[in-house]
Amino acid sequence: MKSFVRSSFSLVAVLVFPLCLQAQGGAPMITNDGGTPGNGHWEIDIVAGGSGSGGEKSFYAPDLDLNYGVGSRMQIKLEFPYLWENGGAGNSWRSGLGNSTLGFKWRFRDDDAHGPGLSIYPHLELHNPGSRAFDRGLVGTAPKLLIPVEITHQFGPLGVDTEVGYNIVSDGTDQTVYGFLLGGRPIQALELMGEIYGTNAVSGDDHTVFANLGTRVHFTPFVGLIASGGHTVAVSSNEPRSWIGYAAVQLTF
Repeated sequence: MKSFVRSSFSLVAVLVFPLCLQAQGGAPMITNDGGTPGNGHWEIDIVAGGSGSGGEKSFYAPDLDLNYGVGSRMQIKLEFPYLWENGGAGNSWRSGLGNSTLGFKWRFRDDDAHGPGLSIYPHLELHNPGSRAFDRGLVGTAPKLLIPVEITHQFGPLGVDTEVGYNIVSDGTDQTVYGFLLGGRPIQALELMGEIYGTNAVSGDDHTVFANLGTRVHFTPFVGLIASGGHTVAVSSNEPRSWIGYAAVQLTF
């Protein structure tokens, strides 16, 4: 497993090292960065994504991810996914409105010649009033509060984002999370990114590590296509390996 992780980091570095200009984390990647839309500006992602392991599959489509800039350093996030799930082996599909997420990002230090950018980005995940998604097994326990800190820095042509955080889970096991992302732009309209992202249960041996590759294609200053795909490279002994995928139309104005 260690050699696979080292190989994944090497592949990411080879793909992005020759690139120029800064790339950022955040959608479609799991690792976040300190970037915000700008005062009074919107970033709206209309998403279709999913994951699967063995014969089990789950999708979220449509997923509306709304981000609004407050000042030059802050961002408010609201996300509302609609979920689809199939347990495999002849089981029927189930669907319903997933948990909603409310987030607030504050970049309290910009990346400059004196040091990296620093930000904090707490996310609160909540059950929707009247939703039966939890009773039907579509979502886990809630509320959940994820409190991550992002470190962002530009090393010449290479943008590097690191994220570490703690996930407080009601009626469940808390987790630590971490992400490491490399990215850049071969041309102004195209971003390429790669990341390693992991979660670890605070108690017990449950852990998952993903390797993920993604891109953003900017058709105009206001419209883009973002996508990513990845697979687990390490999991707990009692958990199957899984894939993840993400695609969205991104609107900025």
